[in-house]
Amino acid sequence: MIYCDYAATAPMSDIALEVYQEIAKNFYGNASSLHDAGGKAKNILEQSRAIIAKIFLAKPRQIVFTSGGTESNLLAIDTLMRASDIKGKKHIISSEAEHSSIYYYLKTLAKNEEIEVTFLPIHPNGQINSKELIDAIQPNTCLVSIQHVNSETGSIQPIKTISNYLKHTKIYFHSDAVQSFGKIDISSILSYVDCITVSSHKVSGPKGVGAIYFDSKVILSPHPVMTNHEHGLRLVQLMSQQSLLFQLQQYKHVIKLSKTVNILVISVKYLLKS
Repeated sequence: MIYCDYAATAPMSDIALEVYQEIAKNFYGNASSLHDAGGKAKNILEQSRAIIAKIFLAKPRQIVFTSGGTESNLLAIDTLMRASDIKGKKHIISSEAEHSSIYYYLKTLAKNEEIEVTFLPIHPNGQINSKELIDAIQPNTCLVSIQHVNSETGSIQPIKTISNYLKHTKIYFHSDAVQSFGKIDISSILSYVDCITVSSHKVSGPKGVGAIYFDSKVILSPHPVMTNHEHGLRLVQLMSQQSLLFQLQQYKHVIKLSKTVNILVISVKYLLKS
């Protein structure tokens, strides 16, 4: 069988498997423990955070590791809602084409009357209509969550245009970039969003690990349940070897993809001249 469903998941690369075995064997400590084994694991965790931060042109404290794309999305939404200074029931704008982790989570929150939510329709071009987004904004709107790239159609949402409408408001902008990360230059949307969520297994890294990038202006208030993991946002500890593999695979994948894109651009220009 020739496997082609990389939009669902990608097999781990040989180097990722090799490093996973080495790290799991030699750095098995709990990164929260005070003994030497814990310290070594913590060191790997923070080195990984620093390298992922470079990809996002950010500081390490702006990166939060998670158990994958789903947790990244849920944690991002919860964190941004807590960071908002809007009082009372909050309103969120999203789209009908979002990943199920966002779509059904928001529907559940709305059903429980914890939030109000507006789902924007998707038009024949695969995108939302920016004017409809503007019309949907209410005085209590605290968050807009629109994916970067759709996993089924490949449609790219107008992130820059959306950002231009939101930049003079106090509304946070989150984008689920699980499908675009490692395939499109992520720096193209960094200056337009407050939060980006990504996952490792889509780009030949291990399953069970993801990350969130928060813009420096977002105040990361700890989760109401007392915790000391990932800036107080997570309730469980992430395995150090997973985060190391994540940063290794993402960095390698992004560099490789950039070279491939450059080759394709040169090839297309050559064909157009021929």
